[in-house]
Amino acid sequence: MSCATLKNLLDQAASPADIDRLVADFGYRSHLDACPACRDEFAAARQLLDFFARQKAIAATVPEEEIEAARVAILRAVAERERRAAHAFLPTWLFDPRLAGGLAAAALIVIAVGVVEFRRGQHASPGANPASASTVPARSPVREKSGYVKASTRIASTQTPAPTQSMAAPVVVEKRKPTLTETFKSAQGPQEAFALLQNAFDSAKQNLQGSDFLEILSLCNRVISRWNESDEGLEARKLIARCHEQMGDPMQAHAAFLAYADEAGARAKQKLLASNADQEAAAKDEAHVVSAIILAEANRLFDAKDYTQSLTYGDDLIARYPQTEPARQAQWMVGEYCLRTRQPAQAAQTFKAIIQEAPDGPAAQMAQITLPSALFNAGRQAEAVKTWQDVAAKSTDKGTMACAYYNSAVLTATRGSAYYTEALQMFSKVVQNYPDSIYASLSKEAMNKLKANVLDGMKILNM
Repeated sequence: MSCATLKNLLDQAASPADIDRLVADFGYRSHLDACPACRDEFAAARQLLDFFARQKAIAATVPEEEIEAARVAILRAVAERERRAAHAFLPTWLFDPRLAGGLAAAALIVIAVGVVEFRRGQHASPGANPASASTVPARSPVREKSGYVKASTRIASTQTPAPTQSMAAPVVVEKRKPTLTETFKSAQGPQEAFALLQNAFDSAKQNLQGSDFLEILSLCNRVISRWNESDEGLEARKLIARCHEQMGDPMQAHAAFLAYADEAGARAKQKLLASNADQEAAAKDEAHVVSAIILAEANRLFDAKDYTQSLTYGDDLIARYPQTEPARQAQWMVGEYCLRTRQPAQAAQTFKAIIQEAPDGPAAQMAQITLPSALFNAGRQAEAVKTWQDVAAKSTDKGTMACAYYNSAVLTATRGSAYYTEALQMFSKVVQNYPDSIYASLSKEAMNKLKANVLDGMKILNM
């Protein structure tokens, strides 16, 4: 656990509940106890999320129609002020920066008054008490300058006046979408619950929503605790590893995935024992299931060029199941990694060890194909050519034989112009013996290029 990892998870938290799950589910309390800076970061994040939660709770008590009415009133007030400002003469003193604060405060007061008046008019109840209307005092008579008292035209009435028609467009209030946790609570059975989490994971992975992975991870633990023996309980363990991977925590992802693989192996063992199989056979099947799952994960990461994590799973295979085919395939990935990172001598040594341990296994066959490249790049060109020829001699498959002879010819030609004649003979042999293979057409192209190079060389010598 590092400070950067914890800070990343805190940044992804969207509620106080996310903070609580962070400590409860991942066991980061020990790191917080040891790191004062992370404790301060944790406290600040929790305080901020608590503040947002309180504001959200307050907002939930306000009817949506009142919020929408206030929004419309503010928009109208702003539009009216802009319309008037477009035709009004603004004196230069109005732009004095010392008046900016006062003008801003005045604008806020105007908007607030407009909101209050709008809400009073919009939400007057048609069934209000008539007495409340009759007790409103009538406007006092207006006395004109001539002394004549003009009666007020306002008449007190016990009837509520008809509401004025609003000029604003009708407001459509969308219903709040339920959260993932709320939807999860209504799931009927483990299949529906896990399908919901898998879809949420795919969506969060596409949209890069880090806080969603925390919620999905917590709900995966609920699936395990509620339906542990189900297939979905097993897959939830795997989804936990994927969530950690997306959150940038490879160590937690690695531990969670091994737990998933071990659980799958234990279930396979129990299934065999339930069918009256002996302990030895059940243990072998358990090892086969676990090693196959770990090897598949190592291959996935290797193909994604995440070599560090891929080789970590390879080390697990070699340590747990030494001298087995999955362990040898993990060793082959080590050799291939060395070859890709320009360590040909170490790669060649690794490939040779695999071939020597189990020459007829699948890992040895892969090593025989990659060994010549390692030898050639290590400066052992003649040995590389001979390795391809040995592959062709031992194989009974025409496709493999054509491939091996073609590659041996390519390596021979690569050694320099002194080997062009030998390479031409090898290419010609591929064309004659394997005319229907793709390597026959490739050999023809290579022969034409070699002949052109030879002619160019002769021209240079004649000059």
